[in-house]
Amino acid sequence: MTRFAKAAIIYAVSLTVLFAAFIGVLSAFLHTYEVNLPEKVAEKFVCELDKNALALLVEGSAGELCEFEDASLLIDRIEHLSGEIRQAKLAKEYTSAVPVYRLICGESDIGKLTLKRSEKDAAFGIARFEVDSAVLYDESVPGAIERTSVRVCVPAGASLTANGKAVGAEYMTESGVNYSGKTVTAAGTLCDIYVIENLCLLPELKAEFEGESSVLSLSGGNADWFSENERTFILTVPSDASVTIDGKSPKASLAAKGELTEAVSEFEKHLGDALPETVSYTVHGSKEDTEISVSVNGKSLEGQWLEAEKNENAVYLYSDESKFKIKATIPEGAVLYVNGVAASESYLSGKSPYEGLTAVKYLASDPEKLSGVLYEISGLLCEPSITAKLGEKELPLCSISRNEQTFIAEFYGKASENIEAVKNAADSFTRSYFHYVANGAVGIEENYNALIALMKSGSPGYKQIQRSKSSFEFVNQGVYRIDLISPKNFIPLGSNLIYCQVDFSVNLRFYRNEKQYEGTISLVFLNESGAYKVCDMVIDSDG
Repeated sequence: MTRFAKAAIIYAVSLTVLFAAFIGVLSAFLHTYEVNLPEKVAEKFVCELDKNALALLVEGSAGELCEFEDASLLIDRIEHLSGEIRQAKLAKEYTSAVPVYRLICGESDIGKLTLKRSEKDAAFGIARFEVDSAVLYDESVPGAIERTSVRVCVPAGASLTANGKAVGAEYMTESGVNYSGKTVTAAGTLCDIYVIENLCLLPELKAEFEGESSVLSLSGGNADWFSENERTFILTVPSDASVTIDGKSPKASLAAKGELTEAVSEFEKHLGDALPETVSYTVHGSKEDTEISVSVNGKSLEGQWLEAEKNENAVYLYSDESKFKIKATIPEGAVLYVNGVAASESYLSGKSPYEGLTAVKYLASDPEKLSGVLYEISGLLCEPSITAKLGEKELPLCSISRNEQTFIAEFYGKASENIEAVKNAADSFTRSYFHYVANGAVGIEENYNALIALMKSGSPGYKQIQRSKSSFEFVNQGVYRIDLISPKNFIPLGSNLIYCQVDFSVNLRFYRNEKQYEGTISLVFLNESGAYKVCDMVIDSDG
């Protein structure tokens, strides 16, 4: 082997070693850089935020908890703390020197994470970040802002548990006292009364007495074992009902809440808290002697007596007359939505005229142009949100009225129109109209012909301009200045019509008389092979 060959081999080997070393150093640098990015540090913190770590944050926000609660219980019972937690930059506080991140669970911001630069850099002099603080917002932690208390009445000698833990005698405020419940009176019966304070959440209460176990319901901060077991009858009504019992309105604090016991419309099942509930009152007295009045939306409800395991229930639910109804006219082929839920064709009841357009002469001359299809929906418990779509396009709600419990709505629009072309046509027609009005005797023929060339021959609007010509033939030339022309409210109708309005502000001067005219021109256009012709017009002006 020649001396040159040996040198070449040594050079190649050395170069390979140097390149490998460079790759190793570069890889180490990139890895160190990536793991020390603030977002990676924040992501690692959130990934390691298990239930125990989250419990520590909850305790830090809530403070000292009573013996019947712990952070784990709060996390399990509060939805916005029990889901997956993620992080995102808190833009209003984030800086490169002090990175701050939102802590998010579900759709709620539950706290924030603040990082700080470590005193010691990572390898290669790369800045290293570490957790400075992690806190939960008071609003996301029950009990962090305000605590609650409950008063519990049980038979004397009964055992009581709260959240599965025995309630000791130190919580008893009265012992062996005569019972006087909030709804019935059990003469000669003795009771024990407990008060539990400093609670973050209302507890799950359970009492046992003489072999009988009962889960107690809370109302207005009170739980009464006797009223659960010795009541005479229960009155259940919708939460939005007006109620009187023997001429008096019951206190809301005495009511127990529940879900509606009748079927809810398909359009309202997703409304959640907006949907009425049922409320139940414990009533002491004979059902034959008690006068009960229940009404919703001014309509009286009839009650029904139902036999229960221990007591009778009087149930008043909605009547057909008390529920809301909808009558909506929409273009054929469109879809009606109630509270965001599409109405099927089973609610379709036939064709219906558009009452809101009968004043437009051109449309009124052909009833078919005014017809849509009518949807009728009943059985709604809440005032509805009504919309309509044609394909992916939301149609304008052109009129809505209410007749007692019935909402009457009209949605126009069907043709797929070039709104920009219609806008230009409306602008051109309005300018030509004011040029025609102001020019007077000079050039009247030219201006008249230019205007009617933009109109449908023989239409009501066309005839209206024809009749007006004689009014301007002997008028001296005027001077005008257009300050505003603004087309708006484009509403497609039927297969080839479109309605719009044009706001205007025009200054007209004849001799020395000058006046500012402001108002709106309503126009109906007919689409003839892509050309938009005016077929009717109405001017509403202050001049």
